[in-house]
Amino acid sequence: MALRSIRTGILVLCALLLSLITSSPVRASVTPRVLAFYYAWFDQNTWTRNLVSDLPAQPYLSSDPAAIARQIQQAQGAGIDAFVVSWIGQNNPTDWNFKTMLGLAQSTHFAATIDFEVEHFGTTAQVVNALNYVNSAFMSQPAFLRDNGRPILFFLA
Repeated sequence: MALRSIRTGILVLCALLLSLITSSPVRASVTPRVLAFYYAWFDQNTWTRNLVSDLPAQPYLSSDPAAIARQIQQAQGAGIDAFVVSWIGQNNPTDWNFKTMLGLAQSTHFAATIDFEVEHFGTTAQVVNALNYVNSAFMSQPAFLRDNGRPILFFLA
C-alpha cells in the first residue's frame, strides 16, 4: 500500500512539474486529424511472395515521385490528413523518400512526419545526432506535420 502511495505521489509531482515547465498551454487542434503509417523502403526487390504476404494491386518503388504523389492523392481521397513515415536515419532510402514526400505534400496541402525508429541507432549520441538532423533538415518544411505550430514526431523503440 505504501508503494502505491509513493508511486501516486511521484506521478502527481511529475504532472505538477510538467505544468510548470510548459511555456504555453498545449491544446489539440479543434478538428481531429486522421494519420496513416507509411513505409518508404519498398523497391523492385520487395514485391515477392517470399517477402510480402499481401502484394499491392500496383507494385511501386518508394523512391518514385509519381507513386508518392498518387499515394498522397489516394490518402486524401480516403480522408487521411498526413502520413507518419517510418524513418531509419540519414542517408538511406527512407531519408531520401521522406524528402521527396515533403515536397510533394506541400503542393497538395498534405502533411507528413517521421516515425523515428530508435532501434536503428546504437547509442544515445547517435539518436541525438539523428534528432538534430531531423530538426534542421525537415522541421522547418511547410508540409512537416504540426499541431498549434509545434512539430509532431513519433517514436518506435
